[in-house]
Amino acid sequence: MKKAALVSFLCVSSFVCGVSAQITPGTVLPVMLVTPLSTTASKPGQRIVAKVMEDVPLPDNGRVPTGTTVRGEVVAVSAATKLQGAKLSFRITQLEYRDARANITSNLRALASDIFVRSALIPISGTRDYAVEGWSTELIGGGVGNSAYGGGLTSLIGTPPCRGEVDGNTNPQALWVFSPAACGIYGFRDRISIQHSGRTEPMGEITLTATKGNIKLASRTGMLIRVDRSPARVE
Repeated sequence: MKKAALVSFLCVSSFVCGVSAQITPGTVLPVMLVTPLSTTASKPGQRIVAKVMEDVPLPDNGRVPTGTTVRGEVVAVSAATKLQGAKLSFRITQLEYRDARANITSNLRALASDIFVRSALIPISGTRDYAVEGWSTELIGGGVGNSAYGGGLTSLIGTPPCRGEVDGNTNPQALWVFSPAACGIYGFRDRISIQHSGRTEPMGEITLTATKGNIKLASRTGMLIRVDRSPARVE
């Protein structure tokens, strides 16, 4: 019985079962940076590591489990000068869970500073401890969630330039601490913007620019990454 239960648990994830299934285009991955990035210290080719922060549902009862490792790399770095702000380009290219990997092409919908992420995990009322299931928190992008990890599964709201449902993917999305309308940059005093989200050529390349000064993304920075049309097959 214990062995059967273990197999059943593992096969909730198409990653672990080794299924050659696609991660449906339009699927959102709520992730948190583990590797800090900055235009003063990062170099092209630097590896990026992040973690999936909420179970992401897939077709046929599969899922990308919480804790799945997200990998990418820095593409280009331009430090700030007296005349212009910094620029940072990177890609998120792979998911890894145990011994399974899935290559993806992705784009950036929203990014929030580590301070905004921490604030979104604090209950609106009660103790100052991190939120626990059932407690309300203020979501990044507006609105209130009913759990420690955002408002649960929900449909995205199109907030130009961000889109709602895409590629016919009407599945509810896991958004962690972000609201369904979250779009753009949060927590950097309007100093940083998304110059290129990765939705157009060069596909998958995300570029952030600063109006002045350098760019620093601390560990615990949160992002909503969206899987694009390119196949993302489990290896």
